[in-house]
Amino acid sequence: MMIKTPTLIVFISYLIFSFSSPPSKSYRVECDSVNSDGTVTLKIWDIKKGKRYKAHQAGINAVQCILYSGISGNGCGNQNSLLNNDETIAKFEKVNPDFFEKSGEYSKYIRSSSLVSAIPSTIGDKSWKVYEVIVNKKQLEKYLADKQIKKTLNNGF
Repeated sequence: MMIKTPTLIVFISYLIFSFSSPPSKSYRVECDSVNSDGTVTLKIWDIKKGKRYKAHQAGINAVQCILYSGISGNGCGNQNSLLNNDETIAKFEKVNPDFFEKSGEYSKYIRSSSLVSAIPSTIGDKSWKVYEVIVNKKQLEKYLADKQIKKTLNNGF
């Protein structure tokens, strides 16, 4: 019995993708403040990249944190993720698959991304690059509402 080439390719692809796991995030975040203007100030670093971590990637990771995982601690309280269920995540990824590209829309929601001199105590290794990133969470929420990814709290009133 011979297996046809397309069938074999599909089978091998299934095996490869079914046993591969999604890449884990290697960045860490410490919330500095939640500001009255709707911005959130974060310190962010990458435990795998260390001193090779770039400001561009720190900005992407900061927005990803606000969207997907949320933040807590250091006077910031618990800030839930903006995309808090599978439905909103799927809508977001469908509406704008290029959001996190190098010149993607994520950059509209970052006010600054700069190296900080005060290294979080949890790092211990001073050669790592730690960035302070200010993310405009309020405008990011507005974007999600405008794209009909997530309803606003006052929807229906």
